[in-house]
Formats: sequence, structure tokens, C-alpha cells
Amino acid sequence: MDDHTSSFDNYGKERLNHTFELSNSWNSIIAIFSGFIGSYSIFFYQQLNILQSLPSCAAAFHFSCLLLCITLVLICWQWDENYGHRASPTNSGDGNTGKQKQQQTAIGVVQSIRHCMRIIVEDKRILFIGIIQAGFESSLYIFVFMWSKLLHAAYVRDAQQVDTFDDFDHGTVFAIMMISCFIGTAVVRMIRLKSKAADSGMSTPQRIEREHHFNWIQCMELSAMCLGCGLSLLCMVFVHSFHVRLLMIVLFEINVGGYRPTISSLRSKYVPHQYMATCLNVFRVPLNIIVVAVLINIEYLDSFVLVIAFLMLAVCCTVAW
Repeated sequence: MDDHTSSFDNYGKERLNHTFELSNSWNSIIAIFSGFIGSYSIFFYQQLNILQSLPSCAAAFHFSCLLLCITLVLICWQWDENYGHRASPTNSGDGNTGKQKQQQTAIGVVQSIRHCMRIIVEDKRILFIGIIQAGFESSLYIFVFMWSKLLHAAYVRDAQQVDTFDDFDHGTVFAIMMISCFIGTAVVRMIRLKSKAADSGMSTPQRIEREHHFNWIQCMELSAMCLGCGLSLLCMVFVHSFHVRLLMIVLFEINVGGYRPTISSLRSKYVPHQYMATCLNVFRVPLNIIVVAVLINIEYLDSFVLVIAFLMLAVCCTVAW
């Protein structure tokens, strides 16, 4: 986002929505292919009897490690580090020693965190963004650990009725989930383009008023997405059919696909760009605490009740916006 607003003169803040939508669309497309590649890699290992001492599902992890190594090389080669807001170094005749540089870096980090906490407390919209992100994404991460087990239980239940016990193709199901994410992103993009088309020919005051109205629409979209995810998970508790549970997961992922560009757009509008990285890290603190606490005690907690509660908290924040 820093490169988007500063390095490329042909792009401005008004095109951030388009950038986020493209990013999420391509993420979904790549994830779709990843699901099929993972499924094919397992079949490939099984047919050629590769690494028989390991379970066949290890093939997907081996391919992912290969892709991660390739991605690491590309990042190191093409990307510049974004350090965010840093304290200005003091000039000295002898130059800064290594210890002085470390002290300046530490001071810059502390100042950045202090300023970030101050703007979160002073602007309730940024605080709500953090609560929405913690509530929704903690539910998403907990769901990531649950969906395979849920589908497996339903698949075994259905398989017992037809006397077959072959497991379902996890890679194909994952690809279906990512296609659903792509659909959600595409729906959000169509809504934005329709709103943009209505802006043509408006005066500056009308555009400002229209922008406020569009922000309100995005908040209502977030509320609907959180509510849709909660209802999908709630329905999943009461159904035991594999195909019905898969349908609920598809609906859940459609809402996830719409959530990502929407929350990214709102963050770009209200969170100062020079403190974006710090604010995101602050927002992830409660998120990680929630996820780790739930996963450690997952055998003793009703995970679905907690996930739905977190989603309803996010709904309350969007309504109170």
C-alpha cells in the first residue's frame, strides 16, 4: 500500500479498492490451483510409491515447501523492505555506531507503537476496525482447523449408509472453497463498480457525500458478511449430511471472499498509512490470543458457540460504526 500511494504516480488512494479486489481475486485463483495441485501430488506419490514411510498427504506439504522456497527467492529479489514510520537518525561527526543504530531503531518502534495506540483510542472507527478484524479473523482461523473434521464426520456417516469408506478429496474441496472466495470478491467488486458509475458527473460536495454513503454501505456489507458466516456455521451444527455441510462451507467462504477487500478498503481510509503496519500488528495481538486460547482448550470448549459469538461481536461493531 505504501508503494501504491507513493511510488507509482499513476495510482492514487481512490484506486486502492481496485487494488485490494485484484489482490484477493488473484489470491483465490492461485489457491484454487493449489488445491488441485495438492490433490494431484498425493495421487502422484501414491502411484509412484514415493516415500512410502510417510503418509501420502505429506506430498502436499512437500509441494508447498517447494513453492515457498521459490516465493522467498522472488521476494528477496524484487521487494524492498517497508519499515513504516521510523525515527529520524541523529547526525554525528563520527557517524552512528551499531549500538546507536539499534537504540534509534528501538526508540522508533516504541514511538510508533505509542502513537498507534493513541490513534486507536482517539478514533473509535479504527478501534472498531481492530475489533472487527479480531472477531472475524479469529473465527476464520478456528474454522480452518475445524472444516476438515466436520466434513470427514459427515462423509463417514453418509458412507456407512452405502457401505463405502473411501475418504473425500480434500484438495478438491479446498479448491471449491477458494472458488467461493473468488465469487465473494467478485460480488463486492460489482457493487463498487456500480457505485463508481453513479459518481460520474457529480460535483465535489456530492462526491464527498457519496463517499460517506459508500463507507456506510461497506459497513453494512461487513455486518451482512459476519451475520452470513455466523448463520452458515450455526446451520452446520444441526445438519449431518456431507453435501449440506459442504454447501454451508461454500456460503461461509463466499462471505470470507467479500470480507477481505472490504476490510482492507476501510483500513486504508481510516488508518494512517505510515502506521498501518504497526496498527495491523496491534490488531493481531488479541486475534492470536483468542485463536491460541481456543485451540489449546478445544476439547473442553464449544468451538462453534465461541466462533458465532466472535462474529456477532463483529456485527455489533459494524452496526455501532
